[in-house]
Amino acid sequence: MDWDAIKKLDTRWIDSVWQEARAEPAELLYEAFINSRDLSEWARYLQANPPSPETLAIALTLGREKYASTKGRNAANKRHAKPGGSRDKANKIREIWASGKYSNRDLCATEECDHLEMSWSAARRALRNTPDPA
Repeated sequence: MDWDAIKKLDTRWIDSVWQEARAEPAELLYEAFINSRDLSEWARYLQANPPSPETLAIALTLGREKYASTKGRNAANKRHAKPGGSRDKANKIREIWASGKYSNRDLCATEECDHLEMSWSAARRALRNTPDPA
């Protein structure tokens, strides 16, 4: 397999290969990397267990996908957690509901969603499974 073909591998094919080869060298390579305490230990592992080009291609592709997924998840969490973000708004409407100002969740969501600059459905979702006000 040439290098250009390896770089253009369809991720569905890689996923199927990964599923078939769970205990194969790509997984062992990944585990060795994760468990290495430092780069010198990782280098010693690679010298003792040189991976094939195919193993490296699969491991690198999967690593790239995991990195992109983690990066995106972290960015979304940061955006939602900032002051005035969706989590902040959800907490505010829960506080309003807990105050006892409204007799039911639908009314609370209807009256407060505009003030909090959130949609009615997002406000109502935030009130799901909340205890009744004391």
